[in-house]
Amino acid sequence: TDNCGIASRSLDISSFNCSDVGANTVTLTVTDQNNLIGTGTAIVTVVDGVNPVVVTQNITVQLDATGTATITADGIDNNSTDNCGIDIKSLDVSTFNCDDLGANTVILTITDVSGNDANASAIVTVEDNLDPTAIGQDITVDLAGNSSVTIAASDLDNGSSDNCGSPILTIDVDTFTTPGVYPVILTIMDSAGNSDTVAVNVTVTDLTLGVIDVEIGANTIRLYPNPASDRLFFETDLNIVQIKIIDLTGKKVLEKNNPGNNVLVKALSEGVYFIQFNIENGVITKRFIKK
Repeated sequence: TDNCGIASRSLDISSFNCSDVGANTVTLTVTDQNNLIGTGTAIVTVVDGVNPVVVTQNITVQLDATGTATITADGIDNNSTDNCGIDIKSLDVSTFNCDDLGANTVILTITDVSGNDANASAIVTVEDNLDPTAIGQDITVDLAGNSSVTIAASDLDNGSSDNCGSPILTIDVDTFTTPGVYPVILTIMDSAGNSDTVAVNVTVTDLTLGVIDVEIGANTIRLYPNPASDRLFFETDLNIVQIKIIDLTGKKVLEKNNPGNNVLVKALSEGVYFIQFNIENGVITKRFIKK
């Protein structure tokens, strides 16, 4: 008020920004019609009540050799903004493991310098692109006079591993009918479909056949020519009742009764084969090469 009337009012500060959040002292100057001046002060409290604007982005992460993956808030943030500046970015979930394969929802929270906060969600897709490690071992199995012997994939495993636990083991051949050395492929596959393979040898014996071979003599049957391309001859004094030719997978590819002293192998593919001679008092198995 003034006894003769107020001519003007003015402030020393009339505009405020983010740096002025909190209590600010301002001075009011009042001038009357005779240019007499009076002043007074007041407190202007500046408040930032505007929440940040949160913008997120979906991302894909890969599990490492330990089966884990870690993300950061900056990796999810997609240029979030605030009128007075961002103070803190945080995630509700930042670490993932093998149980999290696939799509996962995470929440990004942005807090500004005044303590206002807002959040938004994003999708984190967790993938496992690491192949397991296949470690195999050679084994020996015995027919023991039986017509066949069967093995399991676990018999060939020698500590195969994966970053996400126990993988699935499979083999390409599990049943054998004839003594010999057979290459077998052990395949290791994890839950994400990654795989690794290793080749091992399965040696098939038959102790019964071994005794007969010793009793008869190692050179009782002589094969020639070996390798053979057209016809395989055998020289022996034994009475051969039947022959069977078996490939390295254990599959019978040829059988002939009373073969005489030779067999036609021209139609066979190149490779190593076993020929099984059924004689009157047992069985003799020999190996030959088809070229």
